[in-house]
Amino acid sequence: MVELCTLEDVKAAQPVIDYDDDDDMLEILIGAASEAVIDYLDTRAEALLDLDSGGDLVSGATVPAAVRVAAILTTRHLYEGQDDEQAVRGGLPHRAEMLLYRLADPTCT
Repeated sequence: MVELCTLEDVKAAQPVIDYDDDDDMLEILIGAASEAVIDYLDTRAEALLDLDSGGDLVSGATVPAAVRVAAILTTRHLYEGQDDEQAVRGGLPHRAEMLLYRLADPTCT
């Protein structure tokens, strides 16, 4: 499973999570958020993220900052369990989508 951000990234962005009790859940949410971001990027994901034929990041690949932050924001959104009134049903949180929109294939968004 591709993880576009780390547990440390998520904890740094959400200072209230300063304990380890939820680390296992956060790791699962990071995976789910990463999948959602890749799905949003659709046909552009492979090239933007340097994915191999199995869908994993190529060794040494760098995740673009906008993609990494979108994964962090989506993970936080899932962790907090709050609905985003501006999100499209089935879409990403508004702030995450804002970062990814220009990177996504316009024919798919």
